[in-house]
Amino acid sequence: MAESIALAVLENLVHVSRQDFPSGYVCVAAAIPDWMTVMLESTLRRHAELRETSSKDLGDRWIDLRLSAVLKVSSAVIVGEHDYLLNPAHPDFVRIGVEPPAIFQFNSMRACLEGVSLLFRASASVLRCILHATSPVPASLPHPRRILSGREILMDRRRFLYTSAAGLAWSAAGFADDKPRRVGLIGPGWYGKCDLFRLIQVSPVEVVSLCDVDNQMLARAADLVATRQKSGKKPRTFSDYREMLKEKDLDIVLVATPDHWHALAMIAAVQAGVDVWVQKPISVDIVEGQAMVAAARRHKRVVQVGLQRRSTPHIVEARDRFINQGKLGKIGLVEICCYYHMRATGNPPDTAPPPNLDYEMWTGPAPMRPYNALVHPRGWRAFMEYGNGIVGDMCVHMFDMTRWMLGRGWPIRVSSEGGILVDKQSKANISDTQTATFDYDDLKVIWQHRTWGSSPDPKYDWAATFYGDKGTLKVSVYSYDFTPADGSGTVHRDVTYELDQYPEDKTEPDLEKHCAPAIRHHMQDFLANIDSRGKPVADIEEGYISTTSCILANLSMKLGRTLAWDAEHHRILRDEEANRLLARPYRQPWVHPEPEKV
Repeated sequence: MAESIALAVLENLVHVSRQDFPSGYVCVAAAIPDWMTVMLESTLRRHAELRETSSKDLGDRWIDLRLSAVLKVSSAVIVGEHDYLLNPAHPDFVRIGVEPPAIFQFNSMRACLEGVSLLFRASASVLRCILHATSPVPASLPHPRRILSGREILMDRRRFLYTSAAGLAWSAAGFADDKPRRVGLIGPGWYGKCDLFRLIQVSPVEVVSLCDVDNQMLARAADLVATRQKSGKKPRTFSDYREMLKEKDLDIVLVATPDHWHALAMIAAVQAGVDVWVQKPISVDIVEGQAMVAAARRHKRVVQVGLQRRSTPHIVEARDRFINQGKLGKIGLVEICCYYHMRATGNPPDTAPPPNLDYEMWTGPAPMRPYNALVHPRGWRAFMEYGNGIVGDMCVHMFDMTRWMLGRGWPIRVSSEGGILVDKQSKANISDTQTATFDYDDLKVIWQHRTWGSSPDPKYDWAATFYGDKGTLKVSVYSYDFTPADGSGTVHRDVTYELDQYPEDKTEPDLEKHCAPAIRHHMQDFLANIDSRGKPVADIEEGYISTTSCILANLSMKLGRTLAWDAEHHRILRDEEANRLLARPYRQPWVHPEPEKV
């Protein structure tokens, strides 16, 4: 019975007859590594086209299967590469299918429907190879990390989804509603539009509302959205996010304001009952972050943080291929850095704000400074009043990526030194030089940034270097290099741009083309978890840990001492002066959020 059910599922997917397959075997699938894949529209309109497939005999009947496929859905074209370790005889494998068209769901926290669909769309020869692979696991091979478990989902074969490696518990309801999600964006500036347009590329959303305090920026964004979304409609515009949320017509809100506005906007959105994408760092002080986590949990909302290194395809590959398989050995040190000359160097005079900008509302809960052209648009990161400097901007990405790649949580201690050591002429008040150590006792993660001088390695001038006793791994947004200690040769991989699949990326102004695929995958992970009501890969709590750790580094530099963090009580140990800095005063009439009151 199991064989006939499995073959029926295969027939539905690859249109082959039963006699194409040997009798006496059941269809099985492997625990899928955490390769980042894609979640598209809820109706898969065309089959994947297999571009390349190869299978390598690893001995003892184990098969290493690599698939490269092109998936066409409506106007979108997605390229995916997938690596599977297969052996149907191993107890970590599970039968597929109970009664057509039903199938079993995979790992409860890593949905692998994508892997099944690719496997079943492979050529008959590859499937036969998989079906014949029967032998115990060799001691020399890594034990599969993910165990497949059975949870039944009834689904029509036309409704197969590609899912991200996000850890989902799909329900049948997730496939039922094809109505476009209604989206609002708070802060349609540079990265706000970048995020929104990636969302439009991967899901048939309807952007119904935009909000900004710069009416010129707002009007330009509304015009652009009308040209990018399928309906061609121009979204409504608001100057106050609270008025936008009062409409109660949104499913998703993207928060891409300056950092000092993240907390209030995100909390208001989840209180209004919508799921939220919020840019990093999540907050400018630590108590804000605590309130954001509390609000998301209390109102049962899915919140994804824009820490998309967790969804960058080549970085996901580097983690799975080298770190998770133990090829670095014991990792005792990670150096993370940024040597971009990104700190503002100008010193223009203070002026009255331009008439298109509501500067009072733009400043909001932050301290009021005289308006300066350095601040808006896009220059506000030069001032600590609105963010957390380069540590809060760039370190948070690399530190979060390091935590995720190594499976680490809170550091035990944080220390930092630095300041404005070279460029003392600029109005900017963020550090131009800073080091920070995130201490895990058995692991040191050391950050350094300089906005002057040259980079020690121009190929990796915003990057992480993982040092293990068996090898070294360098990772950046552009590439990775793994160098084994035995001298057997470096493995290199470049970023995948996906420009052929998304030609609009080629002409979009100011788009960081190398980051676009990561944002798309991160959005797909967000959407998948909205359907499943699970936690996305950069859940708000993960954003809180990484953001708070960076804020602690700045506090350490300010106070001139190491800070020990109590992860249970979310306080700094034995340092009341430092604890008084966990929340900064809000400018009236704005009220600082408290975790107990959101």
